Amino acid sequence: MLTVAGLKEALGDGNINMIGVWGMAGVGKSTLVREVAKKVKEEKLFDEVAIAIVKQSPDLKKLQVEIAEKLDLKFDKESLSGRADLLRERLTKDKNKKILVILDDIWEKLDLDEIGVPSKGCKVVVTSRDRDILSTWMGTDKVFELQVLPKEEAWSLFEKFSGDSLKDSNLRSRAIEVSTACAGLEELYVGNSFTQWEVEGLNNERASLAELKHLSQLTTLEVHIPDANMLPKDLALKLKLNTSFQLESGIKMLLNGIEDLCLDELKGVESIIYELDTKGFQQLKHLHVQNNVEIKYIIDLRGLVIDYIVFPALEIFSLKNMNNLEEICHGQLPLTSFRNLRIVKVEHCEKLKFVFSSSIAKGLSQLQELEIRECSIMGAIVLKEEAGVEDRDMILLPQLRHLVLHRLPKLMSFLSTQKSVINDAGEIIPECDLDFHMPILLDQVVFPNLETLELSYIDSEEILQNQHQSRSSFKLTNIQTKSRFQNLRSLKVEGSGSLKYLLSSSTARVMEQLKYLSIKDCKVMEEILLTEDLGEEEEIIPMVLFPRLIDLELIDLPVLKRFCIGIQGITVSKELKEMNSEEISLTTMQPLFNEEPKVWYNSRKLSVSECESITEVVAGEGGEGNEVITFSQLTYLKLDCLPNLTSFCSRSYSFEFPSLEEVIVSKCPEMKIFCHGILSTPKLERVQATKEDEWHWKVDLNTTVRTLALEGQTMIPLCNSSSE
Repeated sequence: MLTVAGLKEALGDGNINMIGVWGMAGVGKSTLVREVAKKVKEEKLFDEVAIAIVKQSPDLKKLQVEIAEKLDLKFDKESLSGRADLLRERLTKDKNKKILVILDDIWEKLDLDEIGVPSKGCKVVVTSRDRDILSTWMGTDKVFELQVLPKEEAWSLFEKFSGDSLKDSNLRSRAIEVSTACAGLEELYVGNSFTQWEVEGLNNERASLAELKHLSQLTTLEVHIPDANMLPKDLALKLKLNTSFQLESGIKMLLNGIEDLCLDELKGVESIIYELDTKGFQQLKHLHVQNNVEIKYIIDLRGLVIDYIVFPALEIFSLKNMNNLEEICHGQLPLTSFRNLRIVKVEHCEKLKFVFSSSIAKGLSQLQELEIRECSIMGAIVLKEEAGVEDRDMILLPQLRHLVLHRLPKLMSFLSTQKSVINDAGEIIPECDLDFHMPILLDQVVFPNLETLELSYIDSEEILQNQHQSRSSFKLTNIQTKSRFQNLRSLKVEGSGSLKYLLSSSTARVMEQLKYLSIKDCKVMEEILLTEDLGEEEEIIPMVLFPRLIDLELIDLPVLKRFCIGIQGITVSKELKEMNSEEISLTTMQPLFNEEPKVWYNSRKLSVSECESITEVVAGEGGEGNEVITFSQLTYLKLDCLPNLTSFCSRSYSFEFPSLEEVIVSKCPEMKIFCHGILSTPKLERVQATKEDEWHWKVDLNTTVRTLALEGQTMIPLCNSSSE
């Protein structure tokens, strides 16, 4: 049973950033998190706590204002992104302050980055009625279930909120009966004798249907409701329909006008359209289908010709654990079906070969979020099925802002070409060349407003089509090329076993809005940006790549040589606030970047780990020995498992770290001194040999590192990667 103490304990765990609390309506999620907020403030576990209520249709600007008010933050910007930047800075700028953000009553995935709540830098608690929303779509580190209170605890809570009114012995006995009966109620029969229900929200004494939301154990309900306007708008009733006779006229009539529908473990149905609604669900806005082993098609139109649009109002479409699903639509749909889709999420559909046909995809002008996860034979997201359509024809998704492709081992490309066929096993393969490799995102697929792109555990040699190849193959204009990723803010790539480079440098040039770049577990990646021979029409000019980049993460890239090889005059963002480089075995003794690493000087956090060949962090070649180098924003420095590191810099540069507060030097057996020049660290008073280790301090940083080396604290030779 989740308690205030249990949640407080999780909040104190340094390895947990986001906690989820889920449970049925009325079980007490909001009460619990507010009690926790009160306790952690009283006990000074957190310096500040901000609570915002999300609800079913969240207003992101209103949420920003709610959080900001709790933090005494005033917005001087009106745009959503401008406010998000201010809020993010407020939540992360003071490393000494512990801040807790509570987002109550989440109904669907909430983009915290869009609001301005960072994944690091503060603790976040989110509550929802749906566990899947928390664990899968919000990415919580730990999820708690809040269940119905046992009899004793229910009475204790009832008594606490009732106050002195329970001193009356007669009232007290009746109150005990009420508190024990209602919370565990399993059956409720209310017939025609209660036809005068109160409308929710009126201050009258008759019963309101809103009370049903608090009966979390209710399994049987018989009630007469003469006026549908009395139904609360957020009341959800889950019906168990196991056999086909239960789907006769009464239920089908309800489904015909329904707006929100969740089908969980539905039996006896192979296709939703026609078996559940012959009119194509004209009113349905939200459809979630999960945990089914029988449904083969959401829509089966074999041999049928229809003259109406299917799912014309559908906005959110989610499929999960559909083990027998082969196609979403089998047959030809009217082209404007699905025209209002905003969010599509597909997970664990083991027989699904593709998501949409190209004819339907061309009509998805409102699509904003697309997440496809763990579909073992999916070969393409969009299948080009029409005869006579050339491969160069473009698929435009003008409103798509969020794209996630995760663990799709057979994925060849986002869009299959006419040279691809589906084999007997349902896999999409090249027709004539089994060794043919396509980029994941061909140039015919255009996302002019894409902000977030996440690709993980997809085996492809190329993510984005090389821009210079595309010019000859598809004749794209410069405007078309630039519009593909001009608004991209976050790019994450993980778990690719074939990717040797991330992007071409020409493609990187158009990503002027990129703020977050993360690359992990790419075993053969040699460089981040692939250099190209510039055409005669292109002038070689100095340029800054990713001018707005603030967070760079490079982890487990064992053969990475450089960020970008061979380009003169290129620099990387001077706005970089955090760089994390782990498990990189540099093949040269040169720095990761061509330039002197001034790119790091504005970093707030610098972590260098598992780099077997690196001997120094700041290159000691060239330059004047009396140069002063200042890391003005750096607060955290970690040097871990660097077996050949001798010092931060081998030359006699002077280093200033005016903001540095935390240093970890671990498993660096050759490091006997931090640096050889003058060193200034006015705020630093401790050094740790591990994150969990007690701190050490002797006069200054150089003396402390020297002492740790003499005591053997930095001389742990084995690292996890090398010992595996």
